[in-house]
Parts: sequence; structure tokens; C-alpha cells
Amino acid sequence: MAIYEERIYEIQPGKLSEYLQRYKELGYEVQTQHLGRPIGYFVSEIGELNLVVQLRRYESHADRDRRRAGMEADPAWIHYRMVNSLQVSQKNRILISTEFCLLNDEE
Repeated sequence: MAIYEERIYEIQPGKLSEYLQRYKELGYEVQTQHLGRPIGYFVSEIGELNLVVQLRRYESHADRDRRRAGMEADPAWIHYRMVNSLQVSQKNRILISTEFCLLNDEE
């Protein structure tokens, strides 16, 4: 059964555009090489601001662990994390879809 990971990053006020530009230039390609394309990549517009929300799909916890370990060891990812340290906080959740989830139609 597939699992989904939701990651919510709070970015320093006034730095969201800079964070997204650095991710586009340095982070997206290397992250996608290891983790695949995100199902969703969002920013908050109303309510709690300065948030980036990612949603990714993995085949299992072991698949997630393997992919993330490869990414964390990649020198390009290590460099990106050093130059894009604009995060204030991070929250992660592992989600399991229910029978009502539209994403099940893609499996």
C-alpha cells in the first residue's frame, strides 16, 4: 500500500520568493532525481502565511527511506540545503489514503 508524505515548511517572512527561486534553481532537479516529481507543491495564500507544502507518494516506508537516503548523500542536495536555509520550521506527516481519495484512481 502506498504512503504519502506531507511536508510543511515555514519560511522566513518576506523570503518566500527567494526560497522558491533557490529551490527552482538548485533543489528541484536533484530532489526529483531521487524522490520523483511531487504530487503537489503549494504555497499558502490565505490564513497561515509563508508556508510551502509538499505532497509526495512512496510505495512503502522502505521505499521512502531508500530514496531519501540517496538524496541526503548527494553533494548537490547537500549544497542546496546549505544555501537555502530560509526555513523557520518543518512538519512532516505520513498519510495513508482512504477509499474516498482521488489519488487511488492513479494506482
